[in-house]
Amino acid sequence: MSRIERERITPGTSLTAADLNARYNDYVQVGVINEENTRDGAVDVPHLPADATVLNTAHEAINANDIYHTAFSTVGMTLAGAPTPTEVGRLNLSASPWSVGPNSILRIYGSLQCKGFIENDPNNVTPIHDGMFTIQNYPAATAVNLSLGAHVWIVQLQWDITSAGLTNWVPVPGGSDFQSQFKPNLYGTDVATLQGCAMTQAYWSGAEDWRPGARAAGTTNTTFRGTGWKNVPVTFSHFNPASTYTLYGLRLVVHGVYHPAHTGSTNGLVLDYNFGAWGNARTNPPAFNYSNGSLSAIQMRRY
Repeated sequence: MSRIERERITPGTSLTAADLNARYNDYVQVGVINEENTRDGAVDVPHLPADATVLNTAHEAINANDIYHTAFSTVGMTLAGAPTPTEVGRLNLSASPWSVGPNSILRIYGSLQCKGFIENDPNNVTPIHDGMFTIQNYPAATAVNLSLGAHVWIVQLQWDITSAGLTNWVPVPGGSDFQSQFKPNLYGTDVATLQGCAMTQAYWSGAEDWRPGARAAGTTNTTFRGTGWKNVPVTFSHFNPASTYTLYGLRLVVHGVYHPAHTGSTNGLVLDYNFGAWGNARTNPPAFNYSNGSLSAIQMRRY
């Protein structure tokens, strides 16, 4: 039995097919160095050419440096018809679009600092589409309704892979445009098509037993609160696409307000139009406030 003996490859040494061919002239390396011909040879990042793992990176800030949320923006809820997505930030790649194809990975990371805004008590809205609890109005035998507090806003990732002018935004694969009716007369989508989406609560709802002073009896009150500022992360990974496409841009959009729904066989979300209807007048509906955020993308080789 014979073997080829050569010095070990050390950190920082370039490693390409040409380098291997020159070093190991006993054989010829054909084609690129990939997972099949390196196997468990312990080839590490320092050995690889600069573009061997990370092909492209890009980052864009949204409303940068407003850490105290002094100049936040507001998105109003959709009151009728199909939801209207509102763009809150974008990453423009049209000047140097990315070619993303097989044996590559596209990783997208977004974040948005936001809060749900609400002025009127949702426990008084009729109907409360996402259901309600009935709680006793202590000590009386009457009852009051308490909303489940399950209304949410959607923060969604979209991309444009057909227009350098960024005029053809569509959901990322596995996502929905929410423009179809999930239930009769109610627009939404099922939970299987929520790729590239994040949800943030529209409000908090609860009940309290009010017992003022030394009174022996009290009253059960319902209460509601806004959510306060929070950071909502949105992530998406497109692994080893079947065919090559050109990525011109990415953006984050917001729409709502949604509540859980069930068709009898499928769980999903539907847009709640009546949530903004205080009595017969649609005044002061819930809103979505947003401030700081970012949108980043990394294109990598699969091997």
